[in-house]
Amino acid sequence: MKKLSVFLVLTVLITGAISLPVTLEANNHEAAIKKLIQDLRVSERSVRDKATKELISIGSPALPRLIEALNSRNSQLSEFAAGILGNIEDKKAVPALLKALKKKPPRRYAIIWALGKIKDEQAIPHLIETFKDEQPAVRKTALRALLMIASPAVPLLLTRIDDPDPQMRIYVITTLGELGVASAEDKVIETLADQDDEVREAACRALGYLGSKKAVAP
Repeated sequence: MKKLSVFLVLTVLITGAISLPVTLEANNHEAAIKKLIQDLRVSERSVRDKATKELISIGSPALPRLIEALNSRNSQLSEFAAGILGNIEDKKAVPALLKALKKKPPRRYAIIWALGKIKDEQAIPHLIETFKDEQPAVRKTALRALLMIASPAVPLLLTRIDDPDPQMRIYVITTLGELGVASAEDKVIETLADQDDEVREAACRALGYLGSKKAVAP
């Protein structure tokens, strides 16, 4: 019985000796992530850049704290968090990014860029919808994000080429053109008869990207 008790004590001590450093390492890691995220708030660019690189290097383990930062009222912190999440490219961040996008924060272009960088198809309809945004920078970033996602975005883009909103039509046509979607050529040609001047101009540019010969008068 005495030997058994000694064995149990030794087992507890050995287990504790093994698990304690692991716990300390985890705590230190968490503290390091928190500190790096705080550094994103500072005005010194070198400090922000260093924190950004280190958080990208840490990768997925930093996601929970980065998502908290994404939802911060501090627009600078939120913007940097979005950019870092995009560079980490972990699809587990997509739901949080989409939720943040719905709130229309001032620097939402950073969220849109991150969604494009991650290339998750569930973001496609949300990115297309931002073509209606009142901010040109947001619309242009959505276009670039869809170009990053590329082919998977094409089917849904084609369904919006006849959208009632001319702004939507312009950006959909432009995206299809820049993606070089040959199968969209006939649909784009149809938009040359659009009542909106800017839509027709977008169609002409898109057909140029596509190298269309059908639209050239004989």
